[in-house]
Amino acid sequence: MHSVFHLGPVALPVFGVIAAVGLVCSLLLAEWNARVVKLDRDAVWNVCLTAIIGTLVISRAVLVLQSPRAFVGYPLMVLTLPTVTRFGLIAALVCGLGYALYKRMPLLTLADALAPAAMLLAAFVHLGDFFAGEDIGVATTNVFGRIVPSLRGKGALAGVGSYPVALYAAIISLLIAAAGVAWLYRRHRVGEVLGGTLILAASARFLLDLIRFHGLDAMPRFGLYLSQWVLLLCIVAGGVLLMERKEERDAL
Repeated sequence: MHSVFHLGPVALPVFGVIAAVGLVCSLLLAEWNARVVKLDRDAVWNVCLTAIIGTLVISRAVLVLQSPRAFVGYPLMVLTLPTVTRFGLIAALVCGLGYALYKRMPLLTLADALAPAAMLLAAFVHLGDFFAGEDIGVATTNVFGRIVPSLRGKGALAGVGSYPVALYAAIISLLIAAAGVAWLYRRHRVGEVLGGTLILAASARFLLDLIRFHGLDAMPRFGLYLSQWVLLLCIVAGGVLLMERKEERDAL
């Protein structure tokens, strides 16, 4: 597969287009979840709107820096392209959190509503990686190794391919998002949906790292890669959120 496709003189990254679609879908899901947790829909929508504005502004800036000649010749086209960069996704988190703090919204309740939406966005991001031929796994001779198109060639003809880690991650993220939405209707206290999502997502990522290609220069530290240590911390954080808090126990 190709990592970019061309729209006139502008090269559009496949990842960016798919991530943009995922961003819209995740925002709609976040607004729907706001009803379930009894948050003000307008407030949640404003958080999401702030996040998406920050995302688009940063993404447009990255596109201009990557294709300055195209921007000079077709400024309106470049500024209105439906693409999202990885820096834009980080900006979404920062802007959304900043607005929520400014409005003094209940962060754990808000996080419960946004956690499934974040996993839905993650599913699209991983899907974009898959179609762009990125985030491939280690070599394998099983049938799943033939799915990765970027490695078709002499190795694939000889029965050797790579695990489609990005595709696995997309499917798992979608399942976690669905589980999170269902959990919202049955939650007993704030923060548990976020905690459960953290545990499931970090555990899945930890297991996928076992078949992910880390690069020749990546070195494990104390038996694990740095990313795996971070994932273990996320699992612990999720467990803390699921623990019964003292004030809740006294109220029983």
